[in-house]
Amino acid sequence: MPSPSFPAMLAGVTISAVIIGTGAFLAASIEAAPIAATSPATDTPDLRPALMAEAAPPTGGEAVTQLTLTVEGVRSAQGTIQVGVFDDAAAYAAADLNRLVDGAILPARKGTVTHSFAGLTGGPYAIALFHDEDGNGTLTLSGDIPLEGYGTSGAKGPYDEPAFGDASVMAGPVRVRMHYLQ
Repeated sequence: MPSPSFPAMLAGVTISAVIIGTGAFLAASIEAAPIAATSPATDTPDLRPALMAEAAPPTGGEAVTQLTLTVEGVRSAQGTIQVGVFDDAAAYAAADLNRLVDGAILPARKGTVTHSFAGLTGGPYAIALFHDEDGNGTLTLSGDIPLEGYGTSGAKGPYDEPAFGDASVMAGPVRVRMHYLQ
């Protein structure tokens, strides 16, 4: 079986999640910080600074609504679920974490995790997420094989890499399946 690349997993593989529990909405009060290109230990992007960046406010005249994300199939309560919400096809395709419209770092919970993103327009959005079980802020890999779970809105399976149009969801309830290869 071919192994998806990290950007493909993050930007397209199975990531559309909102997490249950006490999860933190991190977009409103934390100042944006530059994101490191990669983590030296794993050579994968570190989502923590980008997910904690201030969310872009809706522009004039657009209806403000809520996107409620449910992440299904979380295998443990270890670590966090890191979620990125994209509203731009180019940013999504490039996995440009500096251009997230919103994001969250949520406590993991075995089974299902839900989180609501308020203050968004109707959409469309593409969602990418991963289960940071070891707490290092990156999707841990063994070679090209993810050791932690990941997901993308619109993905039909663990190797599906939907383009923005196929991954797009509108505000309202959204379900994303977490995939674990190990």
